[in-house]
Amino acid sequence: MPTVILLTYVMASVITSIQVIMNKRNPVTASLWLVTIWLAPYLGSFLYYILGINRVNRKAVSLRKGVDQYRFPILENFQVNESELSRYGISEHLIPLAKSVHRLVEQDLLSGNSIVPLFSGNMTYVAMIDAIDNANRSIVLMTYIFHADGIGDKFITALRQALARGVEIRVLLDGVMAHLTRPSIIKALRTAGIPYALFNSPLLARQFFFLNLRSHRKICVIDGLIGFTGGFNIHRDYWSPNPEQEVFQDTHFRVTGPIVAQLSNVFVNEWLYSSGETLRGEPWFFEEPETQEIGSVLARGIAAGPDERWERLRGAYLTALNVAQQSVRIMSPYFIPDEVLVAAIDDASTGKSLWTSLFLRAVARSCSRPPWDESTKHFSMAHAYGSARLPLIIQS
Repeated sequence: MPTVILLTYVMASVITSIQVIMNKRNPVTASLWLVTIWLAPYLGSFLYYILGINRVNRKAVSLRKGVDQYRFPILENFQVNESELSRYGISEHLIPLAKSVHRLVEQDLLSGNSIVPLFSGNMTYVAMIDAIDNANRSIVLMTYIFHADGIGDKFITALRQALARGVEIRVLLDGVMAHLTRPSIIKALRTAGIPYALFNSPLLARQFFFLNLRSHRKICVIDGLIGFTGGFNIHRDYWSPNPEQEVFQDTHFRVTGPIVAQLSNVFVNEWLYSSGETLRGEPWFFEEPETQEIGSVLARGIAAGPDERWERLRGAYLTALNVAQQSVRIMSPYFIPDEVLVAAIDDASTGKSLWTSLFLRAVARSCSRPPWDESTKHFSMAHAYGSARLPLIIQS
């Protein structure tokens, strides 16, 4: 009997190890899984089966195979070919970046866009609610956290009024956070009659194994014409009716132009995965043949998440660092670089007059790894935001 148990353990560990080597591209992650599998008999293989397999990606790929890839005929007028890059005023040293990212993400670079940064909750939420109030055809909204009180109550009111006007609405929430927020956002949406779906709800038995795969995307698209994306959840701590009260800070963007179609496509793919409903054409996408250029910004959407190839976004970052000649600015609520990213930042400034800046929230100092001094020593200037006002210079 001990021999049978030993052979079973070895076979299970070998099979699981092969799966790790074939599917885990991060060497640190792969190494940790291999150690766990071999040093924790049976338990290691079981944990990998529960937590290590990206079933979200597998299901997403399976669903998309059954749906024709949606085409955007109007976008052909705005696609920027590689031979045209210099005509748009792109510096010579940045042209390889545009070409490399195009091959990496398989997404067209589009002209004619406008992108407006929004630096506070009050700016962001006012702009989003105003767009919802003026919606005529459709509203799609996806967020990680949606509080039903405070600013969230204003969103629900605006969505309910839009629904009464005959606007088509879809709201997509992360399945874990939707159940954890109080008061219940699920109850609030259901009471208002607003169609919603949950991304990987752990309360559904068939999705229990997806517990560790969450969706942190924040997307809102109005009539297929106006988009919002960035770092803001619909969160009570990022907004106050008192403009003098300090609140959490983040950055969001209001986007218009052809790029909105790429933003909408991310939502409809996530909605298909979560609800099984296919959203195509009108009213979700703006398909008027005489679409006009809204601005002069070249833009390309890069989707990253549990149902996408994560290395696309990472590859774009590393390529950008490689071609940088004058400055690099990184803004993030947390900074947890691995050795490859740290090496790329260090290499970018070697032998160049390159100004590197890091902006992150002060709380990130206690959460970031490696230690603060080690991870920021490669920057010319590092800032930590201690409030919603001005940055506090931590290191220079």
